[in-house]
Amino acid sequence: MRNLFLFAFMLVASVAQSQVVIENRTVHEDAYEIAEIIAKNILDIDTLTLIIIDLPKSSTLLGAVVKNKVEPHAYVMLLNSTLSVKALRLTMSHEFVHIKQYEDEGLEIFGDIWAWNPDNRKPKQGETWGSMTFTGYEAREFELDAQRREIIVNKKLLKIIKSNK
Repeated sequence: MRNLFLFAFMLVASVAQSQVVIENRTVHEDAYEIAEIIAKNILDIDTLTLIIIDLPKSSTLLGAVVKNKVEPHAYVMLLNSTLSVKALRLTMSHEFVHIKQYEDEGLEIFGDIWAWNPDNRKPKQGETWGSMTFTGYEAREFELDAQRREIIVNKKLLKIIKSNK
């Protein structure tokens, strides 16, 4: 899996950074269109390089997004290849909220430690950071926020898709 990340990040580094550039390398034919609509029309992301790849078949995750620590505004989104179109839209909505958190709200993940300051205020001690190991997925503040916002993003996505037909 490490080689997969390195390959994807090399691709990201080779793409221009002044626009929204999306490359879909998954089995999901709809992933490109979904990503483009969410980035440009819903979350107003104007600078993004995104490579979308399949998670390894052995993965139990629905999706994940990894920030490129070298190239600004560059990410790899990993998606489970077994997702239905409905689950794909919801999962991508969720992962795009994380991209927005990284870009605009100070989300950082350093190995096992996460930090997030959505209000750009001085946090109280221990308020906006945590351990990935000791803070379960369902208790991580940035995940709870993404779960709330994915519903809104997904509703807007469906409305746009229906109006384009």
